Amino acid sequence: MEVPLVYRQNWEDLITRVRSECICEIGVSSSLAINFFFKAEYSSDLCVHCYVKCITVKLNLMSSSTGEVIEHEFLRQVAGTTPSMISRCKNGTIALKDPCLIGYYMYQCIVSSLLVPV
Repeated sequence: MEVPLVYRQNWEDLITRVRSECICEIGVSSSLAINFFFKAEYSSDLCVHCYVKCITVKLNLMSSSTGEVIEHEFLRQVAGTTPSMISRCKNGTIALKDPCLIGYYMYQCIVSSLLVPV
C-alpha cells in the first residue's frame, strides 16, 4: 500500500520551500526529513515530530501558538485531502496538547486515508 505518486509529488513541491529552514531550526537529520513526506517513512525520533510541526506552521496549516489545525488551508494546499478526511484527522488530535504530535498525527492520518494497493 502506498499514497499515489501524484499526491506525494505535490507534497514534496509544497514543502520544498520550507524544508531547509525547518531542518536547520529543528536539527533533524536531513535524510529523515526528506524521506518522511515523499516516502512516508515514519520515525519515532521526536525531532521528526517537531519537524512536521515546523512544516505545518510555516505553511499555515496549523497555528504555532495553539496547535489548532487550519482545515481550509489543508484542503487548499495538500493534494488528496477532503473535508471529511481533514475533519476526521483533526478530531483524532483533540486529546493531544503537543503541537509536534498534532502535526505528526495529522500527517499519519492523511497518509492512512490515501493508501491504495500497489
